[in-house]
Amino acid sequence: MQGYKREKWIDAVKGLTIIMVVFHHVFSGVDSAIGFDDFTVSVYNLLVPIRMPLFFLVAGLFAKKSLDSCLTEFVDSKVLHFLYFYVVWSTVNVFTRAAFSDYANNAVNYFDLIYIFWEPVFSPWFLYALFFAFVTSRFIKHLNVYFQIFLALALAIYISDTAEGKVVLFRAIKLFPFFLVGLHFSSVIRFLVSSKYNFLFLACSFLYLSCSLVVFNTGLQPSDWYVYYSMAPIGILLVMSTVFLISKYMKPVFFVLNYTGQRSLYVYVMHFVPAAACRPLLTKIGFTDPLIITFIGTLLAFPLCLLAYEITKNVSILKFLYKRPDVFTLSKSKKSVSSA
Repeated sequence: MQGYKREKWIDAVKGLTIIMVVFHHVFSGVDSAIGFDDFTVSVYNLLVPIRMPLFFLVAGLFAKKSLDSCLTEFVDSKVLHFLYFYVVWSTVNVFTRAAFSDYANNAVNYFDLIYIFWEPVFSPWFLYALFFAFVTSRFIKHLNVYFQIFLALALAIYISDTAEGKVVLFRAIKLFPFFLVGLHFSSVIRFLVSSKYNFLFLACSFLYLSCSLVVFNTGLQPSDWYVYYSMAPIGILLVMSTVFLISKYMKPVFFVLNYTGQRSLYVYVMHFVPAAACRPLLTKIGFTDPLIITFIGTLLAFPLCLLAYEITKNVSILKFLYKRPDVFTLSKSKKSVSSA
């Protein structure tokens, strides 16, 4: 974990975050196919300032060692690393979706693979965005920390206000400030959560609920930049303190979150298949309520990803999905996707 002792509660945060991401894609698929009422969509949208900002902040928590490494090691461990797995899993994603396009909500064809370098497709865009975050952080690392965050936030607000984050590169820019906060305030965040979790849970629960009520009663949207960047820090600390409380009082749940978090990138790159498949399968079985389909679909999708990984990780012809072949490394040791 890049110079720090591995902290189980942070892996558990990653686990809860990836489950939220899976939930998001199952929900979106069900909404496109069946539809939710406006109130349900409004409640669901309250997760927008938490889900990906938290994912990026956690990615930044342990990024310092690689950013401070020599150029060759950085290029190998981050640039080639993300580039290789982005291309591999984008290819898997496009070909799988194209093959089953008759059963999916989004029309995909094999030629979409051509566009992956300037308009990433579906799930693997996170690897594209992480590539952007690490490379940009390397270039600006000698600037003042607060100026880095100010500049990133100003650009993110400008992008949010003018382009609405439609292009994936703009999405990466929008999330970059959270990566920088995780990178530069890692020790502070980890100490704060581990020592003040009771206070944080109560305070952030009250504040996030209050902000949510304001959003509901004023017609504001969680995606509006002034709402998004106000609610995100509160939501992030709320999730972190909640997971820390779970680590104290709900050991079985914590075990599941921790186990999932340690394999979060495997779930991330694979979840599009079970997330897309659960909806038509559950509908065919006889389920009709969209919320029930969404929750059951989520509870099926992420364990299926974990099972698929455990089954395939030692299959020789499939190892390229999780470990870079030597030809794609600058060092003798093979790098796995989990090192992201």
